[in-house]
Amino acid sequence: LPKGKLPMASIPWRARNTSNRYEVVLAETEEIRAIADFYGLAKVPAPLLAEYNVKGRLTQLNLVNEALLRFLQTHLNCKGSPLLVAVGVPLFKLLDENFMTKLDVPSRWRPALEGAGVLGPLMAKRVLRLDLDAMRTLLSTRLLPMASLQELSDRGALAGLEGCGGLLGGCVVGLYDGSFWTPCIVTGLGLELYGSAEELGDPRPALSPKICPTTLLEGPGFVTLDKPSGLRTEDALRFLQETHSQSELVSRLDRGTSGCLLVATGPGSAKALTAQLAEGSVAKTYLALVWGELEDAEGQVALPLALSDSGGGSRYRAYIDEAEGKAALTAWRVLAKAGGVSLLAVFPKTGRTHQIRCHMAHLGFPLVSDVKYNGRKATWCARLPLHCLRVRAVDETGQPLDVQSPVPEDLAAMLGRLTGESGPQAAWREAIAAYCGAAPADLGAAMRAK
Repeated sequence: LPKGKLPMASIPWRARNTSNRYEVVLAETEEIRAIADFYGLAKVPAPLLAEYNVKGRLTQLNLVNEALLRFLQTHLNCKGSPLLVAVGVPLFKLLDENFMTKLDVPSRWRPALEGAGVLGPLMAKRVLRLDLDAMRTLLSTRLLPMASLQELSDRGALAGLEGCGGLLGGCVVGLYDGSFWTPCIVTGLGLELYGSAEELGDPRPALSPKICPTTLLEGPGFVTLDKPSGLRTEDALRFLQETHSQSELVSRLDRGTSGCLLVATGPGSAKALTAQLAEGSVAKTYLALVWGELEDAEGQVALPLALSDSGGGSRYRAYIDEAEGKAALTAWRVLAKAGGVSLLAVFPKTGRTHQIRCHMAHLGFPLVSDVKYNGRKATWCARLPLHCLRVRAVDETGQPLDVQSPVPEDLAAMLGRLTGESGPQAAWREAIAAYCGAAPADLGAAMRAK
């Protein structure tokens, strides 16, 4: 097609199935103008590719660019129409058929999550701005009650309420600085976060502060990071690559696990450390808080592990597979126990995914709040209580590498449940000190100083 010519015609791609279709629609059409008027759009972004369902009903409007559209309109020399699963940026979607059906909603079109950042700055109506605290509340509760909206507006935490004209329906909500946007619906209950499960994903969106690792120890060809709970290993690596461009992972920690993360900063070191990990000569010590009070003082689990793809945010799940699993060995020692929980020092001799979590669950002592492995949720435990306390290896020059990570404050607060006869937290402090070479009273200060 010649540049600049965008005919209003179907494209030779099917949408989801043979009965759905895509068509190019012009912003001047009656239905598009009605949407634009409701949301105060002086100019609708274009080109628009409309998706029609099996009943011939328009269900979604996608923003594409001219180059992509020319490609999609090109004749395809194939027997059947290819499947177009997703295209462009979804701008508007219809409300679900069973949502607010008994109410008089002026427009059943609502902004899509993917297009909220495009639409927000262009809309003159039905665009609200929140301060950070109000946005956090909306994302965590999914609702700002109607009674609170005027109060938020009066104290400057909410702006743009008058732009909704007292009408129910879709809107776009953003931070004052425009750095974050999300689709919402004004309902009889108030301002509700709105989006399908496909859009929002799991977990729900959140405005969390940026989590960054700190450096515990740097030496020839390696850096050991102190990874906080909640930070992905890949993100910790990207952080280090800003200053050490050749950094690469030689091992990983689960997202919920905190502590020592050993990273190679050059190819020679990566090869040497990987070889040590493969032969099992890297010694790691973890702290784990498990349900139940173990009778034996120490023990080990030697059961092979395999992985299944369970889907979700943490997609893999380990399980015992004695026929085809990979060899896995985990040793453990009880450091303290009280109140139906035990604090363990765990020594994984191999490095399988979720090895400690799966092996301890198999023994009947799952980690507290580790619901993936049947660990009962505890209100006082908001994170995975697993911490890589110490790592010992040999660097690329042949010198010993020994690094320790301080017990994080959130984990220390959980361990406070383990109270010995000598006073709160004494038992676990003394036990951890035995592995760190510090006196119990000086443990916290010594670790923070490191």
